[in-house]
Amino acid sequence: MESGTSINPNSMLCMSMIRILRQVLPIIHPRRSLNEVAFDAGIPLPYVMNAAFWLVKSNLCVAAAPVLRKNRYICVENVIPKIQSLQLAFWQDFGLKCRQHQFNWGGCSPPHIFVVISALTTKCLAQEGKKVVSSDPPTLGDAIASSGTGNEEIVYSMAVWLVARQIIVEMK
Repeated sequence: MESGTSINPNSMLCMSMIRILRQVLPIIHPRRSLNEVAFDAGIPLPYVMNAAFWLVKSNLCVAAAPVLRKNRYICVENVIPKIQSLQLAFWQDFGLKCRQHQFNWGGCSPPHIFVVISALTTKCLAQEGKKVVSSDPPTLGDAIASSGTGNEEIVYSMAVWLVARQIIVEMK
């Protein structure tokens, strides 16, 4: 190194982060754990976790609880005004993506945000020719199955979207 030239530790950190992100971002998926991503990318888990933390801290990503098929979801309190304020954003994200899908939830395609939330949080049971609402919400897997054939990815994406915006939360 020439005299008078110094290395900025922040720029080194940034370059290292960029290198990690270039390897990690193409293989990341909401259903994959950071451990799986680290393994597939061949990068130690602490480095992948640091990159994820940096993305969240930089407001480039939103931290969300894992969305799993076995989870049951309920609405947060006072959710109606929040849903109403997010109707347009939901349609903008899923309107065109859903046009080719047929949903068994009733209504049109794409389904309205209220229909999606209802399907994810309300379980209907058929008893002697009547529909009865169960006190337990369905699992995400049940809701996906009830949506119709070929809808798994889009329903899963909708669930992730709703969880990230704190409209639905996992039932404890």
